[in-house]
Amino acid sequence: HAHKECEQTLVGLSGGVDVLLIDNKRHVDCLRLGKFAIKVPPRVWVVLRFHSITSSVMVGCSHAYDPADYIYDITSL
Repeated sequence: HAHKECEQTLVGLSGGVDVLLIDNKRHVDCLRLGKFAIKVPPRVWVVLRFHSITSSVMVGCSHAYDPADYIYDITSL
């Protein structure tokens, strides 16, 4: 999914996680989340691929939860 206004910061806590980021121009980045953070601006589609059941990610958000802020259709970016 993506967000209309909310910014996110992803921090890898344990295990391996690949982060796929797709923007509205269909530019794709695939990053390995390790001991660093990835800042995700609004309107960027995020897919997380966990390497194992012990992999975990902490997500910090700039806004409180609002279901109206979610984009569930990638063609709506």
